[in-house]
Amino acid sequence: MHGHSEGGLDGIDISGTNHWVHDIEVSNKDECVTVKSPASNFLIERIYCNWSGGSAIGSLSTGTDISNIYYRNVYSWQCNQMIMIKSNGGSGSVKNVVFENFIGHSNAYSLDIDQYWSGQTAGDLSTGVKLTGITFKNWKGTCANGSQRSPIQALCSDAAPSGYSASKMDRDLVAGYDLTQSIPIPALGTSYYPGLGLIKALMNGSGGVSGGTTTTTHTTTTTKGTTTSTKTPTTKATTTNGGGGSCAALYGQCGGIGFTGPACCSSGMCTKSNDYYSQCL
Repeated sequence: MHGHSEGGLDGIDISGTNHWVHDIEVSNKDECVTVKSPASNFLIERIYCNWSGGSAIGSLSTGTDISNIYYRNVYSWQCNQMIMIKSNGGSGSVKNVVFENFIGHSNAYSLDIDQYWSGQTAGDLSTGVKLTGITFKNWKGTCANGSQRSPIQALCSDAAPSGYSASKMDRDLVAGYDLTQSIPIPALGTSYYPGLGLIKALMNGSGGVSGGTTTTTHTTTTTKGTTTSTKTPTTKATTTNGGGGSCAALYGQCGGIGFTGPACCSSGMCTKSNDYYSQCL
């Protein structure tokens, strides 16, 4: 679908229920594939906005009713935006919308949510269109001039403010450590990114040991008259009770050149950090 590069020459504007829009190229300077109210249960995918205004939801006004919209695999080149949600006052809601797998190059905006859009005559600003359950996944690309127009703009209605949420970690600090503050030794974490466990368990309850001795055992295997000999190195941990009398607690020092305290651990293993310091871990 090709049109002149002129505002007002829309590509596809669609409303209704249960629509599947796919495999479309639009060249113009206004709407690429845009959802209008009322709309529900849409799948819009494999869309090529080629020097276009870009795709959008809106313009939205009084009585907006849009839900369950899924855009995916959308490519935008030299567009006004990759996606825009636009209104200026009004009422109603847009809910349960997913924008997934978007690629854009040299667009004026990447993501533009503008609920005070100047291209639309202002409606009732005391209510506003409520946006809920809007999800963005796997976006990448470039904007034409990031200092002139924000790559991401979210200007939501004061009357129907939209919240933002993302996963957090349970160990998020409330403040950094001051230079005069004692820094606690952190416990080993079970995750370093929300929702993902460790690739490999850290330490796994063991580690190197100070003063350990290495022994070698020989294993002989006989198979169909052929004898082979293999050497299997094993490590045997040894602890000795030093001058301190009792063993060091977890994270305490347990060895090192010049250290005269206990050389055993009441918890953990005595692990050598360097020649001057070993610690119970």
